[in-house]
Amino acid sequence: MKTLIDSLFVLLNFEYQACLTAFNRRIPGHNPEFEEYYFKAQMYWCNVRGKRYLIHEIPFFRDALSPHDLILNELYGISVEDFLAALKQIQDSLTLGIGKVMEDLFKFRELTLDQVEERIKSGNLPDSEDFGGLLNKVIEDNNWDAWREDIFGRFMGLDLFDLEKITTLPRSILDDLSWEPGQNTEFFKEGNYKGWPLRIWPIFQRPFIKLKGRYYSFELYNLFDNLYRIIQRTLLKRKPDYASSWNQKQQNCPNDFRSSYLEQYCRAPRFSTTFIISGILDQVELNIGVRLMC
Repeated sequence: MKTLIDSLFVLLNFEYQACLTAFNRRIPGHNPEFEEYYFKAQMYWCNVRGKRYLIHEIPFFRDALSPHDLILNELYGISVEDFLAALKQIQDSLTLGIGKVMEDLFKFRELTLDQVEERIKSGNLPDSEDFGGLLNKVIEDNNWDAWREDIFGRFMGLDLFDLEKITTLPRSILDDLSWEPGQNTEFFKEGNYKGWPLRIWPIFQRPFIKLKGRYYSFELYNLFDNLYRIIQRTLLKRKPDYASSWNQKQQNCPNDFRSSYLEQYCRAPRFSTTFIISGILDQVELNIGVRLMC
């Protein structure tokens, strides 16, 4: 599967783009600037992830989702802060999780081997006891079975990605945010780009996957990049008449959160925020002017 996906992206990023440009150049009225824009748009769509630094994700979603705390509680029985805590746990597990499990593994190994060594030196061992049996006896005597299962579940299994192990999110919201195998039919629907990354990816619509009754999150940047609109669609699917309230609350949010974050880190700054519309297809560029008071 990995080889097939690698081959698909090589084809998409190189051969397909070169052939498409060569074909389009033969069309009367060909626009090189639009061709470049179209090329970059497809490259960004397929390959570029990460709209914000990870450290800014939780503050961003706190600002963006807090106005919808009541509806989240009504539909799923959780607050925005509960949801943010789950996001932070997912972020920690998918970034720091492997480092933490390695620390736990080395600590577990050190403690168990120290006790095994002590028992060997004492000579108080049954004649039939081999090293594996002795190791298991040490773990059993210290009630470390659950600790061992936890470490190996994260190190050898999928526990770092298991949402019911790393968060306390209710199954109702996990079901709404997860695909089951074969549930999405649009990506492989007949038509242009069938099964190609140039279509809307299923993970752009629901960030999690449900396999054999368990819920998993494997991709952090896609989760954060698309989560705001995913939550919007999910809430409105359950309660369509909330659409006008969502739009009104969205209009009351700051136009750009980055300036407010920068303001928090600076002492008495003065800000001048302007929008400049320029470029092909009215590409939006945001300029933030800052004057620091020292």
